[in-house]
Amino acid sequence: MEEKIYPLHKNNIQKHYIYHDEKYIYSIDLMMLYIQKINCQIYQININKIVSNLQKKFVSINNTYISIKNILEHSKKYSEYHKKIISADINSPIILDKNNNVIYGMYILAKSELFKKEYINYYLFGEEQMENFIIGKKNNNWNNSELEYYESLEKKYIEKIFYERFIHIFI
Repeated sequence: MEEKIYPLHKNNIQKHYIYHDEKYIYSIDLMMLYIQKINCQIYQININKIVSNLQKKFVSINNTYISIKNILEHSKKYSEYHKKIISADINSPIILDKNNNVIYGMYILAKSELFKKEYINYYLFGEEQMENFIIGKKNNNWNNSELEYYESLEKKYIEKIFYERFIHIFI
């Protein structure tokens, strides 16, 4: 299974983050709103249980995906991305799914591994929660129109989507 999370860019200005698996495209923005608005429990996990995520091809450079492990091993070649790892806040929780896949926080995990941290904080999203963060369906004929639409949304519209999906929590 190949999962990726990456920022969408328009005119080199990052607006939104997404994550996808084989079936769906998920909004990291919606996840972050959920975490901010709902009192989500923070857990801790031994890094050894999730460090294998660093071997997944995660970063797109010239339409080729490379792993965070590759960036760490070739820090001079990938200095721009290595700087992102070094500047990551290792006290911030990452987001994991029920299978310990990193949905958000790969740079945090990488820096935690570099600094030999034993544990890392995380939020856990199960299948039911993940369904609420879906913004598109991925298939073999996947085109970028859904992503371009999502990229065009202003923050207030993402918040509107959030409240439409989670209004039952606030009633």
